Amino acid sequence: MHGYDADITGWARGTGLSAYAARHQLIIVTPDASRGWYINSVSDQKAKFEDFIVRDVIGYVDAHYRTVPEPFARAIAGVSMGGFGAVYLGLKHHDSFAAIGSFSGTLAAAHEKSPALPADAPEEARKAMRDYEVLVGKFGSQEQKDRDPFEWAAKIPVEDVPMLFIVCGGQDGNAAPTHEFLSLLAKRRIPYEYRELSPRGHDWRIWDEEIPVFLDRLDRLEGFGSALMEGRPEHPKP
Repeated sequence: MHGYDADITGWARGTGLSAYAARHQLIIVTPDASRGWYINSVSDQKAKFEDFIVRDVIGYVDAHYRTVPEPFARAIAGVSMGGFGAVYLGLKHHDSFAAIGSFSGTLAAAHEKSPALPADAPEEARKAMRDYEVLVGKFGSQEQKDRDPFEWAAKIPVEDVPMLFIVCGGQDGNAAPTHEFLSLLAKRRIPYEYRELSPRGHDWRIWDEEIPVFLDRLDRLEGFGSALMEGRPEHPKP
């Protein structure tokens, strides 16, 4: 899943994703969610990107392509806004996915506290707050909590958590919120793999480097791997 200021064309321009898919015998789907954060909007009934992903996209792909139409053979991943979406949807709908990949995910997007805007705050800042509340809900509301990956990580049964693979650049502004999220996982003893690379910022270079690592991890899961797709006995794992 793509980021906030991107679209599905970014994958072809920024990574070798097509070649990686062929190497691992995967069907990789890159849906477009505009700037909808992969959630169902609180106020706009036409902006239901959560439903689009977990119902429409999965249903269409399973109906039209030769998939293994089971949760153990399905993963969700994304960069930036898409990394937030992958963690949010992957945890909330943990019975639909075997693995979650977050690449520089903006994990705190729905975990924000209400900003204290001064009386003379510019209209642009006020509009940004209104737009946020239209999409996510008022700060501190149940609507916001329902869309917060931190909330789902705090209550999901540990044994139900899909494989978690999280990447962030050391110089990325999302590094600090990611550390906070990892602390929550560690406190609950939820298994995860975290890779932080430096010097790396918020760009396609780190994502293209780490996506093949994520796909290699998927190969070790029951529902993935070229051997499974070819119907041959599983290759020995190192």
